Amino acid sequence: MNKNTRSFKDDFKWQYWLLIFAFVIILSLHMIAQSAHSPYRFLRYVRDFLPEAIAAAISAVITNYINDFNNKSLKMIPHVIYPLIAGTALFFTILFFSGVFSTVEIVISGNGDGQFNANEIQKINDGLEEGNKNLKLFLGMNYCRIAGQTETGCPPVNVNKVYSLLTRQIENNKNNYDIYELDAIWIPYFVKKGWIIPLDQYRDKPKIRYTFGVEQETGRFVHKRDDTTPYNQTFIVPNFLNVGFLMYRVDLFHRLTGKDREPSSWDELIEWLYEIKEKYGDEYDGFVFQGDRYEGLMCNYMEILWANGGEIIEENGIPIVNTPEGISALKFFRKLLKDGIIPEEALTYNEAESLEHFAQGKTLVLRQWPRAFYNIQHQKKYKNLRNKVNVMSRPLPFKGVARSSARMSLGGWSYAISSYAYDNGRAKPAMEAIEYLTSEKQFNEALYPQFSGEGEVSIRVPAHKLVIENESGEKDALSYAYTYLKNHYYRTRPKFPYYAVFSEILVRHIHQFLKSGDSTAEEALKNAQEELNETIPEEVRKNNFL
Repeated sequence: MNKNTRSFKDDFKWQYWLLIFAFVIILSLHMIAQSAHSPYRFLRYVRDFLPEAIAAAISAVITNYINDFNNKSLKMIPHVIYPLIAGTALFFTILFFSGVFSTVEIVISGNGDGQFNANEIQKINDGLEEGNKNLKLFLGMNYCRIAGQTETGCPPVNVNKVYSLLTRQIENNKNNYDIYELDAIWIPYFVKKGWIIPLDQYRDKPKIRYTFGVEQETGRFVHKRDDTTPYNQTFIVPNFLNVGFLMYRVDLFHRLTGKDREPSSWDELIEWLYEIKEKYGDEYDGFVFQGDRYEGLMCNYMEILWANGGEIIEENGIPIVNTPEGISALKFFRKLLKDGIIPEEALTYNEAESLEHFAQGKTLVLRQWPRAFYNIQHQKKYKNLRNKVNVMSRPLPFKGVARSSARMSLGGWSYAISSYAYDNGRAKPAMEAIEYLTSEKQFNEALYPQFSGEGEVSIRVPAHKLVIENESGEKDALSYAYTYLKNHYYRTRPKFPYYAVFSEILVRHIHQFLKSGDSTAEEALKNAQEELNETIPEEVRKNNFL
């Protein structure tokens, strides 16, 4: 054999195949990990070193190629092109079978106002497809069905029932939700349990300026990255909001008292209601609220507590409810009940029932939410109230208390990404879905409810300043909500991770006191405090809330 004849091994240049295939495989893994479109959870652990590995592979290939090219000139080009072609084919084959190019299925736990249905989910998925989002949304739990949906509409969601069902599913590992829709009071518990993940690394931060700072108020928590380093992280993206309203009959106040203005304080409002009571006896009810034994009563209690300058704070991990302001708030409700300003049946009312009482036309003041004012404006069954009801321009304080102390309860629902989605590599597509669901376009399309007719419907107050601003009319539900949110006339209820237990205990004692009147306000809160002192440490220990 001629000594100058090159061997097959020399011409084949197996090292190019090895280097390029190694590069292709590493790059493929990197793209799969970065796209988070596949369920291979091990990729989360190799993601950090992949960029360095890719750089090393590229460097090796280029260095070898340059050296050989300098030595053998153009003769080496075919030996590089063949493995490049084969490597490219392998690259796209790996990505295809990994699911990077497939549609990602994102499961959402439910929608807080119960308005997600098959038609609406289909519209959302059509929008995702038009926007080339490569995502498809599925509804895991129908909150409206749980609430008892009827042909004419969706009644208010029973948050306690949904909370109980959802937390049981999570604790028993029987859920596959990528996105949770959470009531504002659930968020601290989900954070402490590790069921949702921080969103700061995924969130499009410029959009935060449109959300009234609600996520700062309800969903930002101080945690520890390790044993020593504290950090602030945001865990939710607000979807739609609720803020308490104090509504009153303009026509009746004018006709019965001659007043053409709002009261400046709770004291003045109550004075007017007593004047009417003295003149007209039982013909009119002064004030109606949500007084049944559930979270609605807590919202009403907190608003009177805040208006009186009160707070619920923690001392050594225990919420303190037995305070002078708390006692005054209980006495306020009890006196109005005793004197007939509040009808006794209000202690059995939720949102729908208190609105029905107000709709009878003989009640002067109603504490409610934007959906009630929307129904009064738009539903035929409430036409007797149309143009006769206004919302207080701002919350009322008690005399001697700073006006800034008076706030209404903030409610509403927010999106969060589950730790399940993170563990299974779907955090990024879940965030894409949330960004779409909370986009200006989607808020505009989903602003008003699908249900109509004689049944109660739900106005959605989107967590987006521009949408509310553009859609608000003069003195409508959205315009009042915008005023309250923009001016920060709201507060969150206490951000305790054990809030559900705390609320159940306090509401039970408040309701029992208001209904029976057998004990004093001091005794009621003393008993509530003693039960909290016994129960909360056990709740903290059981759930490792340390």
